[in-house]
Amino acid sequence: MRAARFALWLTLLRRCRQVAPRAALALAGLIAAGSAAVALLAVSVRSLVDSAVRSDQPQTLTAAVGATVCLLVVHIGSGTREALRGTLAERVGMEIDQEIIATVTGLHRLEHLERPAYLDRVSLVLGSGPNLVAAAWVPLESVGSVIGIGASAVLLTQVHPVLLLLLPCAAFPLLLHRHAQRGIRAASLATAQPARLEEHLFSLLTSAASAKEIMATGAGGRLRELRAAAWREATDIQHRARLRGALLTSAGWLLFSCAFVGGLAYASYLASRGERSAGDVLLAVTLASQLRRQIEQTVSSVGNAVSGAEALDPYLWLRAHREQAEGSRPDGAELPDALRHGITLDDVGFRYPQADRDAVRSVSARLPAGATVAVVGEYGSGKTSLVKLLCGFYEPARGRITVDGVALRDLDPAAWRARVSAAFQDFGRYRTTLREAVGVGDLSRADDERAVLAAVRDGDAQPVVEWLTDGLDTLLGKDFGGTDLSEGQWQRVALARSAMRPAPLLLVLDEPTAALDAPSEYAVFRRHRSIARRLAAEHGTITVIVSHRLPTVRDADLILVMEDGALIEAGSHEHLLSLRGRYAELLALHRQLHRL
Repeated sequence: MRAARFALWLTLLRRCRQVAPRAALALAGLIAAGSAAVALLAVSVRSLVDSAVRSDQPQTLTAAVGATVCLLVVHIGSGTREALRGTLAERVGMEIDQEIIATVTGLHRLEHLERPAYLDRVSLVLGSGPNLVAAAWVPLESVGSVIGIGASAVLLTQVHPVLLLLLPCAAFPLLLHRHAQRGIRAASLATAQPARLEEHLFSLLTSAASAKEIMATGAGGRLRELRAAAWREATDIQHRARLRGALLTSAGWLLFSCAFVGGLAYASYLASRGERSAGDVLLAVTLASQLRRQIEQTVSSVGNAVSGAEALDPYLWLRAHREQAEGSRPDGAELPDALRHGITLDDVGFRYPQADRDAVRSVSARLPAGATVAVVGEYGSGKTSLVKLLCGFYEPARGRITVDGVALRDLDPAAWRARVSAAFQDFGRYRTTLREAVGVGDLSRADDERAVLAAVRDGDAQPVVEWLTDGLDTLLGKDFGGTDLSEGQWQRVALARSAMRPAPLLLVLDEPTAALDAPSEYAVFRRHRSIARRLAAEHGTITVIVSHRLPTVRDADLILVMEDGALIEAGSHEHLLSLRGRYAELLALHRQLHRL
């Protein structure tokens, strides 16, 4: 971990030099000048007093100029350093934030996004790029402080060696403050989960999407109570950690203050006996004051470092997690241009992270190339989990999935994902233009208007385009001043997005018409039957339709019936009816409900 921290520190400083070389050079120069100015100021003050006592005007003038320059470097330089550090944090921090997001979103599986330990670290690290950059300069400032303190120690010995006792006393506030900040960092990680819950409940209470249900059920009061409880749980732990930190830091400062007063009293005693000059006394006063100021600056720098450290360890943890995940991936077998045999599931089992039961249990099936496959069953039967495994979002815990005889886990995840098109039941609602909301389905053709219009046609989203005032260039969503869509219209956009890729090997439609009325549902399925036949003929594409509306999938080549995560029946519509099993029961129940 130390090697990783050091490497990241060098990377951050190198990035500052690349992005803003003048600001980085100026900041480094001011840090060096500030460390030297502390000792030179004390020497100039002593020379000023002693030369004034001797009435040595040239020496007095020289010392006064030197003290003035040192004061400017110490006081004005401090503010300039802060401004330069802030500038670098803003400019470079945005790039680091982009890298952090890429680290979080760059994995090819979804398991990590369902693990609380991972999400806790994500909550600590997102948006922390500026803090990481600001903290990167703390070690250099600490080195500058050490140099300044060393020079002060040498000068203190010239007054009297006993004054060196100020140095270990000066270390107490730093050591105790550092110990206190470790406790605060530990508290931040310990409270990440309740803090995320509080943010989620706040978003829920202030979202227009959930406001209708909250108002109708009168659940607002209870949700506010839950949010307040989560807030108290998080803040109580953090408050105790900060209180302990404040007490420890105060104890350190009290010890140094006592040593500071004692040292000045002793220097004054020596001067009263004629053993030291008035300049020596002022030298001791100046050095002790500067020592106190250096400690305050160091404590402040440690505070900046803590802000970065709160994100540093989680960021390094996330990077190590990504490197481990990517290191375990194979180079990737070559994908075929078209499927010839199909996809086979061999005793596939899967369980979600933190779950206590399997979502998919011992599923074995063969999906022939070019086939339209329907996956049906009641809610919670494992339909969507099965198609997520086919898409490669998760890796089976048991068994394997093969594509034309090659294990899916041995294929390059990115290459496989590039040959998969999908419209999921929890589809995205992109608050951008309709053109971009559709085009994102295939970024390589997002700027091709003919491709976008073809996808709109294939997704049966032409009515949405015609309804919008500015057509494809209409901004969607009220959040940013655009036009809001109905649930059915959003679903049509999602279907159009799934039609952007021209040559998928796998096309997944997960409850594609759940938000549509009966006529629209019929039109969508009729159009997709035609699309599925075309893709099957050209690329051997397998179309997988997940639906709980059984009449809409009766024309599928293969119907898989799921129940409690297991595949209990498989075959054509006619074959399943002849079995008089679960499929026949569900179809009869659906017809009965439809008649009602």
